[in-house]
Amino acid sequence: MNRPKIVILVGNIGSGKSTLTKKYVSDNYICISRDAFRYQIGSGDYIFDAKYESVIHLTEKFMIEEFMKKRFNLIIDETGINEEMRRPYIQLAKKHNYECIAVELSRISKELAVQRRMNCPHGTGSKNLWERVWEKFEERYVSPTIEEGFDDITKL
Repeated sequence: MNRPKIVILVGNIGSGKSTLTKKYVSDNYICISRDAFRYQIGSGDYIFDAKYESVIHLTEKFMIEEFMKKRFNLIIDETGINEEMRRPYIQLAKKHNYECIAVELSRISKELAVQRRMNCPHGTGSKNLWERVWEKFEERYVSPTIEEGFDDITKL
């Protein structure tokens, strides 16, 4: 019997994670996205506020575990740019006997990433803000490895 899958995306802002997620959802994966929660608490407007982030993270974990109990395939629409960010998902995969797959998106230039983000800026922020976010993420970027606990890694 095949184990259910959790797909963890790895890519900076504007790399195409949400676009790829839609393809997985059309194949009956459940999308878990903290950005979706941020839209929800803003009643359709994107709200990023540090005082809400602990609740958003707890909600994400709760939803992942509840869907895992029901054995649904999941895709995590987050940046996943380093081991620290990926570790909680890998731990949940192991706990619930899920096949854990990383999908690393192509690394694109800051200019292209910010241009894409400005076309869908989550309702907030300036070009300068998104350039700083890209730079911060790029500094912390580490490609996924099997040693982290992945069963498979796909590079796009």
